Amino acid sequence: MSPRGNPINHEFDRWEPARPMSDEDHARVRRLQDTLSKDHQLRDELLAELEGELVPVCGCGWRGHPEPWERPTFRSNRGGMQQIQHRHNEAIGWSTRLFAADMAAAALRHAAEDWAGDPGTAAWLNERADRIHAVGQYDGETWPA
Repeated sequence: MSPRGNPINHEFDRWEPARPMSDEDHARVRRLQDTLSKDHQLRDELLAELEGELVPVCGCGWRGHPEPWERPTFRSNRGGMQQIQHRHNEAIGWSTRLFAADMAAAALRHAAEDWAGDPGTAAWLNERADRIHAVGQYDGETWPA
């Protein structure tokens, strides 16, 4: 999709333990879920002990801050308030970058119109304006040395 289109997918992906878990820990979690399906209280106590605090993870790779452990059935499938704030901040940032790109492109176009010197410089200013507008944000390119 075009950079000026919708931002990256910021959908909630999963909850992960805040601390790294070994392969043995993951195997224990699977065994707990398989063998203690009837004794929910014991399963949840052991699972809480293994997993500890949880962090929300977004589809873009963003990881939130640790939150207290919740039973799997009580965990929000939308990631909670941190995910909402993350999506909001990303949308605002995207919108701000587009606005700033449009302003920079307009300034470059005005500079090109008023440029009385070398026509190559005016052409470069117009090319930069078109590029910044197409990309949707400043891309770091400077005058060729």
